[in-house]
Amino acid sequence: MGVCIVNEDLKCLKCDGCGRVADTDDQEPWSAWLALPLQSAGAVVMGLVKPMTCPACGGLGVAVPQDVQLMVIRRFIERVNERAEANMQKTNRLEGSHYAAMRSVLAEMEQGA
Repeated sequence: MGVCIVNEDLKCLKCDGCGRVADTDDQEPWSAWLALPLQSAGAVVMGLVKPMTCPACGGLGVAVPQDVQLMVIRRFIERVNERAEANMQKTNRLEGSHYAAMRSVLAEMEQGA
């Protein structure tokens, strides 16, 4: 089920501290869906509503200051551009280099590299 942040001052307001939201239009905190009685949670049981990483905190469950978000985004862009440049030098192809680099860097970041 996961751990939720209970410190009211620190928790992300979007996911209510759990780091996950429902994949619905409203993206309710996943904890709200888990708290439903079984007879009311048919959409979850049938797999119609699934958890996804909170877009506001990136799954951390804590409110991330905007300056930290911007720092992470800037570093991500730098890494993508560096990787794309290296791939373009190696393959002499421009098309798709940034997309491939973005996917590669994101996968590394998700694995903690």
